Amino acid sequence: MPFHSVYTCGHGAGGRLGLNDEVPRSRFVGPLSTLEGVTITNLVCGSKHTLVLSQGGILYSWGYNQFGQVGHGDNGLTDWEPRPIKGLMPIKALTSRKIVQVSAGEDHSVALSMTNDVADVFTWGRGTSGQLGHGDVKNVWFPFMLKSMQGKGVAAVGTGHDVSFFITGAGKVYACGSSAAGKLGNGESDGGIGGNVYVPVLLKALQHSKITQATGGKNFSLFLDNHGQLRSVGYAANGQLGISFEKIEQLDAPHTASIQEVEHKGIVFSQWVQCGDAHTVALADNGLVYTWGSGLDWALGHGTQDDVLTPKMVAMIEADPCINVAAGGCHSAATSKSGRLYTWGRGFIGQLGLGHRIEEDGEHFSKLPQSVEFVKDNDGAELA
Repeated sequence: MPFHSVYTCGHGAGGRLGLNDEVPRSRFVGPLSTLEGVTITNLVCGSKHTLVLSQGGILYSWGYNQFGQVGHGDNGLTDWEPRPIKGLMPIKALTSRKIVQVSAGEDHSVALSMTNDVADVFTWGRGTSGQLGHGDVKNVWFPFMLKSMQGKGVAAVGTGHDVSFFITGAGKVYACGSSAAGKLGNGESDGGIGGNVYVPVLLKALQHSKITQATGGKNFSLFLDNHGQLRSVGYAANGQLGISFEKIEQLDAPHTASIQEVEHKGIVFSQWVQCGDAHTVALADNGLVYTWGSGLDWALGHGTQDDVLTPKMVAMIEADPCINVAAGGCHSAATSKSGRLYTWGRGFIGQLGLGHRIEEDGEHFSKLPQSVEFVKDNDGAELA
């Protein structure tokens, strides 16, 4: 679905709002003038950086660049405004090259390109857990082609906190990065350096499924198949895996390296499944929104801070079917067919876009989904 404007809100430090300053905004403001005339097909956020993909296959980025995650090189800690990543621009020998998908972990980035129907994967940013897949722990300051995935027919990419996933056209999943708590899905759960995987490995436990999406939070991962069914792996104690209390009790530890089936009988999930630090927001094919995991800071939208172990419908927006969802660390968002944007959860730095006054000692939350209003300028509202 193409979009024509980008609005931002929240913490401004490190230029992460793309407004050429560090002022926080507690309402969505924009559109970003630097992206004027650019038709957007995809926007993803890391912890402090943002990637935006245009309809023409050009990738823009901005924000904090401590580890090279913005992709413009070692030219300072901050890129203040959106600009194209030159390392992924078409060149004379590859005039047909086009970026078709992007994903962002906490401090790293992944892009999938197509050139004459041949897929290539590029990764850059922080590499300390092997999440870039280049066989080492070096940070990479420019997009670098992942040679080990050449010729494997990659059709989709995904990320978790410090992991990367590469999905082939046949639905097979390769992964690299940290296996802490078992979240990589390779059957290991070593949180130390011995548990890091530096070159992508095939996830054998998923070989008999056709996976279409892979994503994750800080210590867990989720895999969506072509039938709308979800599988999970990693930390389970706060409900991240979407399994019942009885199944959690059967685990030998608060986490598992064995891939589980998320318990969502009768629910068919769409391609929109997004993870926060310890919670998940997922869209069903009928437009209903479900959440589960940690209820910290009201991130689940059910009006309490209780953890939810299996997918639970967000009743507040049941009457307004949605078309996509998103998750931040401890906050969530959903966009409805009617054009409304709902946000809920933690909002103390303005990330909900609801106009809460930003104060150093303030603790602002939205316990239930609220509809957002937009400000059509770059001045912001209710600033610190």
